[in-house]
Amino acid sequence: ARASAAAAPVTADLGGGWRPITIEVAAADLPRAQAVVERFATDARASAKGTSAYVVIPNPRGLQADEHPFTNDLVRALRDAGVPLRSVVA
Repeated sequence: ARASAAAAPVTADLGGGWRPITIEVAAADLPRAQAVVERFATDARASAKGTSAYVVIPNPRGLQADEHPFTNDLVRALRDAGVPLRSVVA
C-alpha cells in the first residue's frame, strides 16, 4: 500500500481553490448580484441551474469567512443592493 501511494501521481496544488466563496441567488437576480460582486472580485464565475444562480469567487489563500478581507462587506453590499441571498458559503 505504501509503495502504491508513493507511486501515485501528486495532485496539483489547489492554492485554496478548495474553499471558494459561493453565493446563491435567484436566477432572475444574477445580473444584480454580479454587478455587486464585480466591485469586490473580477475573477468570479457565474452559473445557473433551474431557478438558482451561483456566483463563485476564488479564495486563493483558502481563508475562512471571518479571515477573508471582503466577505462580510460583500454580503452587506448585496443586501444593501436588495439582492435576496439564498445561501452564502465561505
